[in-house]
Amino acid sequence: MPRRREARPLAEHYGDLVRVALMEARPAGLHTYQRMAATRLTRAQVGRGIRHVRDIVAAENLTPITWTRVDGFMFSDDPADWIEYDERQFRQILGRLARVITGTLDPHLARYPDDEWAQLATAQLTGVRATLAQLSKQPRPPPITHAEPAMPAASRRRRYPSDTSVAEWALLKPLLPVPACQTKTGGHPEKWPRREIVDGIRYIVDNGAKWRALPADLPPWETVYGFFWRWNRAGVVTYIRDQLRRRIRTGKGRCPHPVTLIVDSQSVKGASTVGRNSRGYDAAKKINGRKRHITVDTLGLPVMITVTPADIQDRDAARDVFWRLRLTQPQITQVWADRGYAGDLVDWARDRLWLTLRIVSRPKGVKVFVVLPRRWKVERTIGWCMNARRNARDYERLPQHSEAHLNWALITTMTRRLTRKSPRTSQWTKKPPTGH
Repeated sequence: MPRRREARPLAEHYGDLVRVALMEARPAGLHTYQRMAATRLTRAQVGRGIRHVRDIVAAENLTPITWTRVDGFMFSDDPADWIEYDERQFRQILGRLARVITGTLDPHLARYPDDEWAQLATAQLTGVRATLAQLSKQPRPPPITHAEPAMPAASRRRRYPSDTSVAEWALLKPLLPVPACQTKTGGHPEKWPRREIVDGIRYIVDNGAKWRALPADLPPWETVYGFFWRWNRAGVVTYIRDQLRRRIRTGKGRCPHPVTLIVDSQSVKGASTVGRNSRGYDAAKKINGRKRHITVDTLGLPVMITVTPADIQDRDAARDVFWRLRLTQPQITQVWADRGYAGDLVDWARDRLWLTLRIVSRPKGVKVFVVLPRRWKVERTIGWCMNARRNARDYERLPQHSEAHLNWALITTMTRRLTRKSPRTSQWTKKPPTGH
């Protein structure tokens, strides 16, 4: 039995879906499986849609659809070509409808010239033709750039304390990865502005709310959470943290890469969502949860953050931390720590990693709080992390997500430090005021 050919309107429908998918993926192209995923059509239907679009383009002498082995099929990047294609296709559809209507109405009007409904249909068809002719005479709109999806610049009023300011967004925007629709692999344009995604992440970190409790004026929680874990998995969060730290150090007249670090740990309680395989009991602090190992430079800016079960000793976790520091920060020469890192770790760091580990001890006989040299800087950084309510307790099922929340809290601290109008320490001096 011969295969029945598809009707022409169905091929036009496939062509419209394929054309919209190619226009949304611009300036990148789409391969066969990407077109199938974007249009939800079968391979044969996508091929018929491509052939229909090519026939329209060839018949009307428009800019052709190009194909390369690397990028796949690509539609023209000029908005004028899209408008011209839509106009030509609309004229064809209108022409077919006009022929159907006139072929039906003309014999009817010849027999019944006083029929009001037939006269009204003829007048409306004439008006549509005149409107289309008038629109075709208007000048074309200027081409639009596609640096980002066409979303309003200020689609949401900034109302939460955790929202990014204009100056903060100017710092963060260049550090974010390029949208998928602007890469060679292609992808759908992002529906929500990046700034609102960052505002949603910072809202969760600062207020300690559940992901499903994200306010309605922010993007959907699934979208914000998706960007949160994808950026963390790709290393975007640590990259932003390191770039901001280098910028602050450079502004202070320091080398962008620190050579002296300070390390300390903090045990926090774990919520019921923390799995048994990633939590432990810290007998010294009497805490059942996780332990955060934070490494900072001499300014208190974060260099590395690692989250482990609370039952792991500081000196055992420090072996992995120091090894990763040596690989990622080869310029480091010495690390300051408390007595929890003393013992064989000092010799191991010196012999294996050529790293000098110096221990800062509390004064003998002192049982009250006292500010210890150098160690107070990492304690201050831990306080910065605890200002974000999400970090007051560990709620994350994955330790990597706990590290991401700590990094986002410190990223907020650094962006506000870089963008405040006047430094808070500009009036500060070590000398006591005179005249008293």
